[in-house]
Amino acid sequence: MALSFTTSEGSTGERRIASSTRCAYERDLKIFRAAGGKLPCGPEQVREYAQKLLARIRPITVYRRLMAIRSWHRHTGHPDPVHADVLRDVRQAHRLSCRERAKFDELPLQLGQPPYTLARALADAVLGMGHSTKDQRDRAVLLLLAATAKRRSQLAALDCADITLLPDGMAVQFKAASSEGERVQRSGQHDVVVVRASRSPLCPVASMTSWMKRLESNAGRRGGALFRRLDRAGDPTTNRLDAAYIRTIVKQRLRIVLTGGELSRLYLACQQGKTTGDGDE
Repeated sequence: MALSFTTSEGSTGERRIASSTRCAYERDLKIFRAAGGKLPCGPEQVREYAQKLLARIRPITVYRRLMAIRSWHRHTGHPDPVHADVLRDVRQAHRLSCRERAKFDELPLQLGQPPYTLARALADAVLGMGHSTKDQRDRAVLLLLAATAKRRSQLAALDCADITLLPDGMAVQFKAASSEGERVQRSGQHDVVVVRASRSPLCPVASMTSWMKRLESNAGRRGGALFRRLDRAGDPTTNRLDAAYIRTIVKQRLRIVLTGGELSRLYLACQQGKTTGDGDE
């Protein structure tokens, strides 16, 4: 049976519900039926369904799906199977998940701190990485981002052909970025940035060389996107990373969210030799 709600433009004699919420509830009910649920249902079925959902999706999504079941029963005249104890468990799981995310999203480096502090965060993150394919990719992303202060979308748009290795560094040919948002123009305009090599373990040239060798070691993976997603075996695929994915890498590795201003100061710190220079760090 389809979920028939009265939208906000409907009659005032019935409970109003926004059309977007109605569509979300309809999708949730389809998922419920696909999982073997039947409408109308009883409290035990709802409780079992909620426990299965909490094991694999966010509690806030579980709560909405339970609200879809409750709304269907109320609008069709059936007893409400979503009892208070089930909702209480979901709310408790949501509070716990919020606390965990708060710990993860805690920003130890606030805006306005010296650039050396940001450079130290980069150094700690990169030096703590191993030699897995994911570590090689993320190391190359972070160091190139810090060495050039380019937009995340410009890094995502790089191809292997845009990297030219030089005797004392590398030349990176970035596609011109739009001044609005994170879009990259495909107008043929390019911005070439030369990155110098160093003896530091945080040298962006060394990390890029290592990553490109890893790409070449995969049969059929030569050319194409420079920064790619990995498959379940940890091997590079042909799927290009997007700007949002690069933002996630920065957030997970450095545990901070870098804005444009923070990137510029991190770039200045690196240019002063605090991370990618010839120092002992």
